[in-house]
Amino acid sequence: MRLIGCAVLAIVLAGCGSSDDELPPGVAHLMQGPPGRDFDAFVEEATVKSELFRRKLLAGGGPDFVSPDLLAKAILKFRQQAPFHLRGYKDIDSFELSKEMITEAISGKERISSRLAYGGFKGKWYGLWDKMSVDHHWGRLVEPEKPQRVEIAGDEPVWIRSYQYCWVGDGYGLNMIATGNPDSDSGDFLLGYVVHVEGGDLNRPTKRRPHTGVFVGKGKLIWITAGEVFLEESYEISPGKDAYAITGFFYKVANDTLRTTRCFQALYTREPDNRPAWFSFPLKIQVSR
Repeated sequence: MRLIGCAVLAIVLAGCGSSDDELPPGVAHLMQGPPGRDFDAFVEEATVKSELFRRKLLAGGGPDFVSPDLLAKAILKFRQQAPFHLRGYKDIDSFELSKEMITEAISGKERISSRLAYGGFKGKWYGLWDKMSVDHHWGRLVEPEKPQRVEIAGDEPVWIRSYQYCWVGDGYGLNMIATGNPDSDSGDFLLGYVVHVEGGDLNRPTKRRPHTGVFVGKGKLIWITAGEVFLEESYEISPGKDAYAITGFFYKVANDTLRTTRCFQALYTREPDNRPAWFSFPLKIQVSR
């Protein structure tokens, strides 16, 4: 089944106009791909893989896999302790959360506005990821006239309400708002998926990372993978000067215990010649079920 059709056209039309609306890298390549390796196939892959990751997370997994409860404990502890290390850097004060908010967001509770969740990230960003120069390009929001059903073999389908294609410097991905019930006015959740590639070559994928997320507020998201947590915020440094901060931690889970292995902050700007240094800080967090 062809999933997107007119949505691909929407992306093309979004690229017509000002230079700010040019297509992010990778879109044209995917659109020209053969059936099974084209943009529609990528959207289906991204949706299925990220939704299966979210469902596994909700199911609790085993002693070596993270659960929403364990993640919520770790995020709250990080939110409490990281500010001590972030003095002089971008704060995370606006990520006002509770354990219930985090777990309910992963499960899907409220209707989520794509404009509020993803709109502030649209456009080009320049920064450093560790020592690597990284150029991000978040595309236009695509909202089908009705939620797009995506089949999951052997499981319940999921519906996409909206999505945003993005280039992340060493790969490409989708940020989505999805639901398990397209007729409901609630129950939305965030899904994300990134395919990393070697040397910018989309024909040489190296890693695939499904995400699920938490919508915190306008321009504030938390992305969760099987080994990372990212608190992401778009904001103004000063009037007319935008920035985009990613503050978070890498983690491992073993024997029902989550331990951070590295904490960091990356800061992106709209200016290719202004790439603030990557900041790594020695915060150790350990939480158990």
